Amino acid sequence: MVARSDVSRLADATGKVSADAEALLADFFRSVDLGKPERVRDALLEVVPAISSEFGDLSAGVAADWYEQVRAKEVGGRYVARLGSPDDADRVIGSVRWASGELFKDNPQGAFDLLKGALQRHVTYGARDTIARNVRLDPARPRFAHVPTGSDPCGFCVIMGSRGWVYTTREAAELNPKDRDGLHSQFHDNCHCQVVASWDATQAHIDGYDPDLYYSMYESSRKPGDSLGQTVNRMRKDFPDFFRVAT
Repeated sequence: MVARSDVSRLADATGKVSADAEALLADFFRSVDLGKPERVRDALLEVVPAISSEFGDLSAGVAADWYEQVRAKEVGGRYVARLGSPDDADRVIGSVRWASGELFKDNPQGAFDLLKGALQRHVTYGARDTIARNVRLDPARPRFAHVPTGSDPCGFCVIMGSRGWVYTTREAAELNPKDRDGLHSQFHDNCHCQVVASWDATQAHIDGYDPDLYYSMYESSRKPGDSLGQTVNRMRKDFPDFFRVAT
């Protein structure tokens, strides 16, 4: 059975990769003249995709190592995990252009904060795609779940986690089967949820992860015709002791 310690180990490893990428981003901001927003934006359009690609590959690598180690414990035998893909450069560029708008408002700290959150998502995509890809390819036929980490998951993460160990492919996990963004639709900036594989979904249990509780909260708060965002906001109001951090 996959243990909470396994999830924590994956979260720590991918978090370290993201933190290293964010440190490079901070170094960049310290090295440029922030009074020239056009030049900074143009430089970011070169630098950030390179950081995302390099550290996305590292994120994929640590997830592949994790998958092989946990699978050996759970199933036995030898399995070589396939690496997932780094995030698409066009999405990274889109994040840069969006965050760079703050540079032109004389708010470089705001630009950095937005870009830091987006970079975490882009880098971690490599790990998430690696787990999802191997769940699809692994002959042992595992499933995966979205497991929130930390003490204050957001409402959106709780809804995704409420589905439990049901995902067998990246496509099956999409919020909308027609959504070409796939895994992108399931995560947000600064999201620390982990894509966690299990080789025996009927026995899967992780301390602190209760998809039945999450689903009951979702069902209690959901109203006909609600958008996902409206449901999330209502969950926060209905369960204030659970959601201590704004989503």
